[in-house]
Formats: sequence, structure tokens, C-alpha cells
Amino acid sequence: MKSCIYSVLSFFLSLKYSTKVFALKGVQEGLIPLGKEDGSLIINSLLKYKDEMEAQMNLLKKNENLPNEVDSQLKELYDQIKIVRETQLEQKSTLLNFSKSLEQTKLSFFKMLGEYENRINQLEYTTMDIKKYDPFIEKFMYPISKYWLKIDFANVKSLWKYEKKKKGNYISLNQEEDITSLKTPATILLLRYHKLMEGYIHIDMLQISSSANQAKQSTAGVVFHFLNPQNFRLVELSFINEEAFCSVGEVSNSMYKRILSRRVNAQSGVFNSLTCEFTATKMDIFLNYKKVMEVNLTHIYTNNTVGLFTKMGRAEFINILSGNIHFEKALKQKLMDSRDADVLRGNLLDSYRFSKKIARDDLSVYEMPYAHGDYDSWFGEHMDNVYPVPDSNSYHEMDEKKRDVSYNVHDSHITGKEQYDRLCNSYHMNTTHFNISDWDENNNTLSKWRVINEYGIIRIVFNDSYKNIHSKSWLVYKYSSCNSVSVAAYLKLENETKAGLLFRYDNGDNMYILTISTSRKEVVLKRYENGTEIILMSRYAKNINSFQRHHVLIDDVGEKGTIHVFLDSEELLSLNNAPYYKSGMIGLYIEHGYASFDTLKIGPIKG
Repeated sequence: MKSCIYSVLSFFLSLKYSTKVFALKGVQEGLIPLGKEDGSLIINSLLKYKDEMEAQMNLLKKNENLPNEVDSQLKELYDQIKIVRETQLEQKSTLLNFSKSLEQTKLSFFKMLGEYENRINQLEYTTMDIKKYDPFIEKFMYPISKYWLKIDFANVKSLWKYEKKKKGNYISLNQEEDITSLKTPATILLLRYHKLMEGYIHIDMLQISSSANQAKQSTAGVVFHFLNPQNFRLVELSFINEEAFCSVGEVSNSMYKRILSRRVNAQSGVFNSLTCEFTATKMDIFLNYKKVMEVNLTHIYTNNTVGLFTKMGRAEFINILSGNIHFEKALKQKLMDSRDADVLRGNLLDSYRFSKKIARDDLSVYEMPYAHGDYDSWFGEHMDNVYPVPDSNSYHEMDEKKRDVSYNVHDSHITGKEQYDRLCNSYHMNTTHFNISDWDENNNTLSKWRVINEYGIIRIVFNDSYKNIHSKSWLVYKYSSCNSVSVAAYLKLENETKAGLLFRYDNGDNMYILTISTSRKEVVLKRYENGTEIILMSRYAKNINSFQRHHVLIDDVGEKGTIHVFLDSEELLSLNNAPYYKSGMIGLYIEHGYASFDTLKIGPIKG
């Protein structure tokens, strides 16, 4: 018991700074011995206090372990961030490499695109060069830079553009800058892909006088025989106040010389028609469809480049056409001859400087005309193509609109035997697989027929020697025999060539043949009966030439006996009551020379 008391007293002494010890300091009576009850209370209090102290010590120990746990979690988070950063850097590197690869691919595609564009331009140029003698009719639907090339002189800046006129609802080709030049043209708009040997160039033009002069002056017209910007010829219509003059001039080595000039009847402020007709030996000039001048030519220009020009004021051009075409049909106008006294005549001599001296062409003077927008307002109507070419809005489609003709093309997988069983079969050379075994020939001349493919157009070419002047040859399509049939094809004939189409073919001694002759400029329809040739009809056609593809169309009503023949959409021959051979097969025919055929179409006529 005493030992317990001593231990308690020693504990109190060790806790002399405790609040409870401080409380004992206030007892003045001294220490009083404790009883059993008081001692147990104190011990319980002390034990309870001890437990609280241990709990606090354990809590402190846990708090000491908490920073270590936080550090561990932070370290784990740092490791995760490091992994994410490394992953991002790796992805960034991969994306950068992929971006470089895409950039390289883009450059490769651009290079391929440029090569394709160059190839397309080459093909377009080649195609245009092949068709350069085809007729040109301005439809005002393409960018003006597609067919025209601008040349400005003496620091003049012209502005050529298409413009849709609300008043009158038409589109014109305008030169909108008010320019002035005393002698030579101030600006020329040249046809890029068109050459004129024989035929017409026609324009309707409205001239607006220059505001720079007190006198109301305006001059515009047609350029022809264009060699280079220093050598060309022109036909101009000039207005000085209310008087009108028509002139023919020549620019040789940049020096202007007037060849012919006369006063004419024309009204300013309205459209006037200017037409030049070229033949092998002369040029006829028509003003408002009436002949006013005749110029004899001493040299034939196979590359007659033509265009438009303005010299003073502004000008507006419509109804622009050029080429070997049926003029009256194209414009629904007839050219009228005048009395000899009303026609001014002269000669256009070829000087050494103009026709023979080689001059270097300065390509820097050629410019693309207005190309930012071809119309002042949108014009969405569909128009025919400028050139009549196969498989486009050409003579074929024009003729189909006029007549109810079926041109259903059979599947190329159908055998010749199956086609023959159907008797009257349609045929299209460009969509049906061409097989020479589907054709019959004569005189063992098959080796002289060749099949070529130009830009998707199948052409059948016959090559023969001019020495063998009468070497008749033909190919007959085996698998089409119609009662009423329409036959159409494009033909290109060389010089001294006679060729065409045969139809109503029964055998080598009984058939009908339509021929075109470049030497005689003649279309002939004839029949062979038991080997005897019978000329049925013939017609002179001055438009036949060796530098242009001609479209030939035969409408054969068969047993009714009516045959209609069209050349370049113009009906030339019509025959009634013609004896009919029931076989009615179709073919290609060469009498002599060189010729090529393309876009052959055979189809039954409905009705």
C-alpha cells in the first residue's frame, strides 16, 4: 500500500506543472491523506488521461505517416504525367511525320495535276489544230479567252468582253474602251484556232464614235491574212459624222497602205453587216448583204487567220461566223449582187515584204482578253458547241431534231448472227465495238483500209495510190438491212478524191452510191443495175474542199422510193420513185484517192 502511495506521489511530483498540480498549490492546509475512494478516482482519472494521451500520440504518428503517403501518391502522379508527356511527344513526332508525308503527297498530287493539265492543254490544242478549218460560229458561251487572242498597239489598253444586253435580250462581243488611232488598228481580237481558206467571215457591228474628236468618228471591221502584228490586211467601215466609207487596207512591216476606198450607204448608231467571201482568186465584200467591192487576189493563203479590230471609238459585234459554210442558211440572209457600176474593183498584190519575207513574230504582244467574267449578268441557257464535232451537238443532233430517226445502238456483246436475225439494226461506229469481220469488201482491197482511234473517235481510213486512178473499193456492213433507213457519217477527202456512201446494196452489181468529188466540187447520186452505172442526179456544191470534214446524210424511205441527200445539214438532192433493192445494206465507198470516215450512224426511220 505504501509503495502505491509513493508511486502516486512521485507521479504528482513529476507532473508539478500540470493544471491539477497547480490546483493543489492553492490548498493552504497542507496535504491530507487520501482515502480508498479518493485514490481510485484519481487513478481512474489518470488512466483515462493516459488513454487520451496515447490516442493523441497514435494520431500524431498517423499524421507523420500521411506526408509519406501523399509523397507516394504525388510520385505516382508524376510518373503518370511523365508517361503521358512521353506519349504526347511520340504522337507529336508521328503527327509531324504524317504531316510531312501529307505535304509531300499534296505536292505530288499538284505535280500530277499540273502534268494532267498540260496534257489536257496539249490534247485540246491538237484537237483544235485538227479542226482549225471547221466552221466557227460564236455562241457567246465559252470564256472569251478560249477562242480569241488580243493584240494592242501603241500602248493602247483595250477591253474586249462578252456582255448580255437587257434591251433586245442578246449577247454581244464588245470593245469597251474609247480608243483613237489614225491609221493602223489600235486593237485586234484574233481567232486562235481557226483558219479560213475559202468561205466567209461575217459580223454585225454597232460602232460608237470617239469622244476625243469633235467630229463623230468611228472605225472597226475585219482583219484577214494575218501573218504577225506587223503584217496583216483589213476591211474597215468608217463613219465621219453621218458619212460612211468602206476601205480595204494593208499593214506591211507596220506601215499602213490603203488599197481601195469608197463611200457607201450605211447608217451610224445601228448594226451594219459586213461580209467577206473568199474564193481561190478573189474576195467579195458585202455591206448589209449587198456587194460593194471586189478584190482580186494574186496569192492563195492556206493559213488565212482572221479576226476583229477597232481603230476609233468603241464597237459591239454580234452574229460572228467564219468558214466554208452555207451562209444563207446560217444567217437566213441572201447575198445580193450589184450592178457592175456599183461595185468597186481592185487588185491586192503580194509584195515581197508582205508575203515572202520571214519576220520573227513577237509573242509578247499577244494577250488573253477579258477573263474575269464573261457576262455582266449570269446567262444559264444551253447553247450548241462552237464546232460541229462527233458525239456533240453537231449535225447529227441537228438532223435528229428535224426528223424522227431512231439511233438505238445495240449492245456490243450481241453477235453478228443475232443482229442479222433482227434484219434492220441500228449501228453507231463510236459506241459499237468495231470488228472488221462484220464488214464485206471487194477486189481484195481490205489491206488498204485502216482503223485508227483519235481521242475516242474511231476513223476508217482508206489509203490508195494516185497512180491507180480508178480503184473502186467498198466496205459493206453485213448486219443491217432496213426498208426505211437513215445513214449519216463524217467524210474527209484529200485532193483529187471521189468517195461517199453506198446504200440499197444487193450485190456488187446492184446498189445505190452517193459520191463527193473534191476536184469537181460535185455531189453525185447514181445506181448500179446489173453492173451498169446510171447517173440519177448531180449537184455542184462550192463548199466541198479537202481541208474540212463534211457531214453526209441520206434519208432513204425505201419501198416508197423517196431519197433525200444532205451535205452539211443542207438538202442538196431529192429523188422520187427510185427502184428499190430489198436487201438495202449500207457501206463505205471509195472510187479513187484518199478518204477517212468517222461517226457512221445507221438507223431505221420510224413511220
